[in-house]
Amino acid sequence: MDDKVFLFYLLGGVILLVGVYNLFKCLSRRKWPETVGLIQRNETRKITSNIISPLRTGLMGSFSSKSYGGTDKEIVLALSYVYAIDGYKYVGNKLYSAPVVTDRQQLEGLHKGDKVKVFYKPSNPAVSFLAHSFAWPSVVVILMGSIVLAYAHYIQINP
Repeated sequence: MDDKVFLFYLLGGVILLVGVYNLFKCLSRRKWPETVGLIQRNETRKITSNIISPLRTGLMGSFSSKSYGGTDKEIVLALSYVYAIDGYKYVGNKLYSAPVVTDRQQLEGLHKGDKVKVFYKPSNPAVSFLAHSFAWPSVVVILMGSIVLAYAHYIQINP
């Protein structure tokens, strides 16, 4: 087997494994218990983006940012909610179970003090989210990995 074929097998295998892992995580989180929480903060701000914007927004904080209007401006969304499990109070900031950029329209119906359904990890209730992520992106990744593996097999048997 030459290096090119090996690299395609390796790449396809990694892509396939990532897809299967993410699908498993997505589906297993659907079994997490739920409780009622309260929206603590739901802010939308416009900022000028620059090299440190990711540090102020989504990368290192509880914000999700999205550029708009083809400018250097970004809409920054901040969400937090509070909930209690077994007498302990927790604060969460994730809308979806998977890391995705949150759209402003998805948060418009949530206001401070609103009751929301909170899903939490039974073994670590500090890990929580408000809505289940879709499984289809993981299925797409699995299909992409399968296509790369099929191509690797094809170029191996047809040099």
